[in-house]
Amino acid sequence: MFELFFNTHYASPWAHLDNDEALVRPIDPVGYLYGLFFTFDGRIGRMEYVAGTVAMLASMVALYLCTALLVPRWLDIVVTASFVPAVWAGLALEVKRFHDQGRSGWWVLLGVLPMIGNPVKLAMLALVPSDGPNGWGA
Repeated sequence: MFELFFNTHYASPWAHLDNDEALVRPIDPVGYLYGLFFTFDGRIGRMEYVAGTVAMLASMVALYLCTALLVPRWLDIVVTASFVPAVWAGLALEVKRFHDQGRSGWWVLLGVLPMIGNPVKLAMLALVPSDGPNGWGA
């Protein structure tokens, strides 16, 4: 009955057992977030990429606003120190998005090219993923 509703590219993965009960896999939120933001292996879809990017940017804006409103100068060190993990998380998201298309993570270096790299990289991140397993995961 629900097969038509869940049979889209955007649905969460699920499986049926022999007795037609849905298999539910518990999610470890800490492990999931660590894997999403701090590892460079695996693949992520477009929605995970957008959600991860928005969450990362929202946390950076919130941190910046807190330090701007609270005014102590020593909190500027916190914002500056948070820049390194933010860049790392952004690179990890982009690398996994390229992996989803069957490309190497080194394509991220296109962002270094002025006026060419970012538009090309943005267009490539919006492309449809490769079907089935590839060299970077299923």
